[in-house]
Amino acid sequence: MLKSEFERLIGKEVDYETFEKYNDIYMCLPDYTKEEFVDILDISKIPESQEAIERKQHSLKMIESYKEEINSIKQDIKRAKEDIARYSEYYADDGDNYWITQISYINDRIKRYKAQITTLEYAKGLYRSDI
Repeated sequence: MLKSEFERLIGKEVDYETFEKYNDIYMCLPDYTKEEFVDILDISKIPESQEAIERKQHSLKMIESYKEEINSIKQDIKRAKEDIARYSEYYADDGDNYWITQISYINDRIKRYKAQITTLEYAKGLYRSDI
């Protein structure tokens, strides 16, 4: 059995020594298919490789970082919408086109914020596939 097959069947990445140990056992059981062999194993007792653990921890940190950044941008959007509401009232009071220009500028800023969120959600998804 190949190391990659073993890892796919047990659902975790192992170091080469662990794989060799289980592969030696598998080779001693000629009547078992790979799937049957994996079914008789207590997969929770098979240690995951340190590199895989570190990669998962890094991914979780990155995902958390992206979530925090997304939440911060959402707060920026909320404040921008509050500014639009306030500027709309100012425009209604004095009719000055300055407020319309400001509202337009803020709407453009909101579009950029939403694009940033989309990018961060995509990046977050890339890390999620690593876990």
